[in-house]
Amino acid sequence: MPRGLVVLAATAVLVAVFVATPVGAITARTAGVSVKKVKKIAASVFDQKAAALKDSCPAGTLRYAGACFETSAHAATDFDTASRACGDAGRRLPTASELLGLRFKLTLAGTNTTNSEMTSNIFRDGGNFGFITVAADGSAFSTEGLFTSLLRPYRCVAPLANS
Repeated sequence: MPRGLVVLAATAVLVAVFVATPVGAITARTAGVSVKKVKKIAASVFDQKAAALKDSCPAGTLRYAGACFETSAHAATDFDTASRACGDAGRRLPTASELLGLRFKLTLAGTNTTNSEMTSNIFRDGGNFGFITVAADGSAFSTEGLFTSLLRPYRCVAPLANS
């Protein structure tokens, strides 16, 4: 039974007991179930599921900054394709600040503006649109032009999961 349903059921029992019975008149006999018994049942369910309720990351990712970052970069592609690929996988592109910190945990794909990694940070400068990329040494670059013609490597970020 999912954790939320157990909590909801236990809460409903306690609310029903306290609302239906005048203050001072609650006994184990009139309540039908004691608070001690409800706590015991809840503890039993939670203890059995405790290992499954710990945040974890999928294979091929590294836990960092409250999320799961792919350990390898994908081949260079355009912004639209990378965004869609991450989204279709239930993931997202990382922010520039996340990649700047992540580079101390693993090696980013590139070292210059043409092979630095794509981020989700986009901007508009006059009539030009662009996105920020981050290189392995921490250099950040503003990449301007048509999103469909600027090809850069990328990695996706998955949420922590209880699985």
